[in-house]
Amino acid sequence: MKHVVTLLIIAVLIGPALADPSARLDVQLGATVAKVCRLGQVKVSSSQNATFDANAEGGAIALNTLADRNTARALPATISVTFDSVCNQTLYIRLVSAKGGLTPDEGTSASGGFANRVDYTASLDWGTGQTNLSTSGGSDANSGVLLSGAQSGPVTLNITIPPGAQPLVAGAYSDVLTVEFANSP
Repeated sequence: MKHVVTLLIIAVLIGPALADPSARLDVQLGATVAKVCRLGQVKVSSSQNATFDANAEGGAIALNTLADRNTARALPATISVTFDSVCNQTLYIRLVSAKGGLTPDEGTSASGGFANRVDYTASLDWGTGQTNLSTSGGSDANSGVLLSGAQSGPVTLNITIPPGAQPLVAGAYSDVLTVEFANSP
């Protein structure tokens, strides 16, 4: 009985050495990567007659002086902000102006050669995509671009207010510019 056990052990050890050389074992590995789109902290790259204050919703751009004190015409302003971002999927970026330009919060009407809106342009650049928004006269304005594939790196948002041709009616002016990163338009 002792010899049988010894022979069986030898057969088991020799068996794999005599196996068919074309035999193989495939082991599949798999995992899922969740969709991620993260926007980093906003930093001011440059500005003229404008400042940026970060808040929980994104931030607020304040114009140092909206209108000239002698003519009441809009003064030019520019601001450029950047934020690092990563999105590992194809996505649509949209710029949306809630009011279609800077308008008085109290709804003051314009008459007698005065204006009650200040138009502006906004452009957003990220990787291979760019979208431009102009609020020139609409009650709302939006623009967008489809970015195919994942993107990573700095996003640049530029906002420009041109000098005004007409004097502005008095009041507090505002608008909300939304930068939206979405799965589809």
